[in-house]
Amino acid sequence: MAERPFELYDLKVEVVAGDRPMICNHPEGAYFMVEGETLVFSGPDRFPMFPLAAILPLLPAKQRVTDENDWMTTDTEVACPDPHCGGC
Repeated sequence: MAERPFELYDLKVEVVAGDRPMICNHPEGAYFMVEGETLVFSGPDRFPMFPLAAILPLLPAKQRVTDENDWMTTDTEVACPDPHCGGC
């Protein structure tokens, strides 16, 4: 059986403000990169643990080719897990 090529996309995960005030400790514009299996945090930015825990399971799927109708292809924002926070 011939091997098929396997590719992981690098990702940039960035905090964006939603339509409500952000009350958690993630400033708009804070980001980290996903390079292969490595999370790369640069500069003085900090990224809170709970939002990070909420998005970690999604990252491997976002790194791969998906069907054009798959929600992983079309949806690019994930809400903060705190229901009172407007961060995405």
